[in-house]
This record gives sequence, structure tokens and C-alpha cells, in this order.
Amino acid sequence: MKNVKWKRLVSRGRNHAVLMIDSIRTKIKKDYFKKKYGISYIVKNYAQFDGSRWISEEDYSAIFKILKNGIKNNPKLLYKLASKMEKEEIKSLLLTDKYKSRNWKKVTNKEIIVILEKFVASQGRVWPVSSWFYGWYFFFDEVFLELFKKNLEEKLGNNFNKVWEYLIQPEKLIYISREKMALLKLAQKFFGKKIPQRFIEEHAKKFDFVGRYYFWGKGLTAEQVSRDLDKIFCRGKEYIEKSIKELKLRKLDIDKFEKLSPSDKWIIKGYKKMGHVSNAGDEVTNYYIQRMTPFFNEIAKRLGISYEELVSMRVEEIKKSLTNGLCVSRKILNERYEDHALILTLDNVKILSGKELRKFKGQILKKGLEKETKELRGGVAYKNNEVIRGKIKIIENDNEVSLFKDGYILVTKMTNPNYLPAMKRSKAIITDEGGMLCHAAIVSRELKIPCIIGTKIATKVLKDGDLVEVDANNGIVKLINNG
Repeated sequence: MKNVKWKRLVSRGRNHAVLMIDSIRTKIKKDYFKKKYGISYIVKNYAQFDGSRWISEEDYSAIFKILKNGIKNNPKLLYKLASKMEKEEIKSLLLTDKYKSRNWKKVTNKEIIVILEKFVASQGRVWPVSSWFYGWYFFFDEVFLELFKKNLEEKLGNNFNKVWEYLIQPEKLIYISREKMALLKLAQKFFGKKIPQRFIEEHAKKFDFVGRYYFWGKGLTAEQVSRDLDKIFCRGKEYIEKSIKELKLRKLDIDKFEKLSPSDKWIIKGYKKMGHVSNAGDEVTNYYIQRMTPFFNEIAKRLGISYEELVSMRVEEIKKSLTNGLCVSRKILNERYEDHALILTLDNVKILSGKELRKFKGQILKKGLEKETKELRGGVAYKNNEVIRGKIKIIENDNEVSLFKDGYILVTKMTNPNYLPAMKRSKAIITDEGGMLCHAAIVSRELKIPCIIGTKIATKVLKDGDLVEVDANNGIVKLINNG
């Protein structure tokens, strides 16, 4: 571990719970990915710390080479990988529905361990964190997509925009969009009338997992639904009808574009499916954790610890504690919850917290001073005909989402489902990271909010209260006045 050169893959502002990472990484046999996905390489060094996911430089180079050669030799690669992941997501939903209504007070510790193992194995299959899914972040969504975009521009000319807009639209509506569509139809049905409370509560119950992020955050409430409906009503009937129409998936027969090769068409299909599947993975996991929260609360109660302490444990620690009593001190669990580094190699798992963590982060994180700049550039995730002017609010992690006020411009490293309330209230969105099919890009298009992604340094050079202009046609952010 001492000689590992770490490369930051993606930031989410906050570490996942230890239980989440331990579930998806350590329970998969080494030959699983070769049998399931046809890819024999497995990441040798993985870590999460500083609110980010990391792999080694060696792993990064190996993955890049594998996927570059893979898509070149087999244009169906992305589609096939996404299709297999989609099947595992469906299995996870079915598993959750099987157990979600159990009376956990009547279940023995031995049975709880068996059920926990089933969900751990399911999550390991939903999130195929072998080489290819890491590669989705830095290869397929950024490097290869830009090359493919240039290819399409050259081939299609005036037809490019039509095909491009179709490509970056996921194959199916993600649950955030389904929730919005259901809400709009509810508003349409009861426009000008009082909505019976039972409809509001049914909506909240059906979509209660939307907006949480794995073990963090809380489900959608009836109060939130009521507030969202009030805002929709204030915008009027025309807005409701227009929004319903805009949310519907665009249809396009790509076979009619003769200049597209068979390889081009498979790559387009692959991107559409992966755009859906990568976000659905979040939503399926959120569904599982939201519906199984009573299960985790019951385990925590039996061990005499809090929910936060429980999800700061590894799977084996939970199993051992259910059998022989709590095997990790609450002091260590609270340190992990506060902050930690979780480092995984092929044969070892190490969790750092407290003084050990501070020393490790001091060695890895080298903060450089960014040069003062008045203009940033990034990719356009969702366009806007007019330049947006407003003050910015930087959100470092999902604990700060509640501080975001209506009408500000959201600036963050990258969004996650917990950021949804802030995204809905923002005038525009600016991120450090991401490609055209990242979370911020897809959700901004669903919400019709101007969005510029991949600026690299927005959170480093901008400060709360800065007045900026966002040109979401050209991907330019201009600093007008310091806050």
C-alpha cells in the first residue's frame, strides 16, 4: 500500500458507509467477472477517502487499455455489459420485495446473518466493480464519448444534433423522472381542486427512496410532495402540460441514417442502455436500503448501537457481533462514521480512522493553489438560450444540501441523488467532474436546468456569493463579482 500511486476517479462529497463498500467489493470471487462479463482483469488497489473513489495509476492504465481495445474489437461491448448489469438490478428489486415486509423482531440472529449475506451478494452483482465499471467513469463517459461525438459530427452534418440528443437520453426514464411524471399527472388531475391527502401519501410511499443516497439521507415524505405540488400549481396548467410532454422519451429510428455504420448503431444503443443502467444502479440500491431500513434498525438495536454505527461496520464484523456480541468499539465506529479511508487490495481490507487517517491523507492529498481565473469552461449537459446570471452556492457534500436556497447557482464536484432538492431549486448547475452521462448531466436534462459539467476547478476558484454568468450554450462560466 505504501508504494501505491493513487488516482482520484470520482468525487461525491462524502464517503459511502463502510458497509456499502464492503458489500460490493469483498464478497465477489476473483473469477466472477471473467465468467460474467468476459473481463479477467480486476482492480488491484481500490480506496475511498476524502469523499472520493480511487484506484491506482497502474489499474487506471490497465483498464484504459482493456476498454479501448475492447470497444474497438467489439462495438457491442458496452451494450452487453449494461444488459448484464440491468438483469442483476432486476434481481435485486425482486429480492428486496421478497423480504421488505418481514417482522424482523421475530427473526433469529442466525436467520438475519443468512439474509444479510443474500443482500451483500446481490449488491456485489449489481455493482460490477471490476475494471469495466470504473472505466465507465473515465473512459466511456469522457474519453471515448468525445471521440465518438467527433465521429458522428463528421458523418452526420446537419443531422448530428438529432442523433446526439437521442444518444444522451437514457433508454428508459430513471426513477427521478418517473416520480416527476407521476407528480405532474397528479397536479394535472387535480388542478384547481384540493388533492385528497391519501393521493399525496400514496405518492410519497411509492417513491420514498428517490432522493436518498445509499445509507445516507431520508426518503421522500408527504410534506415534500405537498410542497412540490404547490410549486407546480403556481406555474400553471400550461407548464404542467408542457413538462409532461418534455419528459416523454424521444423516439428515433437510427436505421434511417445511412451514414451510420453497424458499429456506430451498436455504440449508440450501448450508451443509451448504460445511461439508464448506471443511474438505475443507484436507484435500485436506494430502493433496497429504504425498504430494508427496519432490518438494519433491528440489527443495530440488538447490538446496542446506532444505525450510523452499524453501517460503519464491515459485513464480517456484523456477523461476528450477532454471534458473540459487539466486536468493534463504539469509539472506532464513530470515528469511521465521522471520516475514514477504506483501502482494498486483492487480499486485504484496511480501514483507517482518527490519527491514522489524518497521517494517510496528509501523505496522499497535496493541495495546490489554483491560479485566479475569471472564466471557466466545461461540457454542456443541458443548454439554455439565455445567459444565466446569479450568485453561487458551493455544496461540498450532501449534509449541506438543506442550506441551498432557491435561485442560487449550484456548484459542486459532482452531484448524487441526495443533491436532488438543491438541484430542483437551482438556476443552473456547475460541476468539477463528469461526462455527458454522469448523474448531474442526466438529471439536469430531466429537470430542464442549465448545466455545465467537467470544469475541473469550479469548486476551487469560485466562492459562496460570487456573482457569475453561466453560458450553457457554449459551456462558459464568467466571474462577474467576488462575493
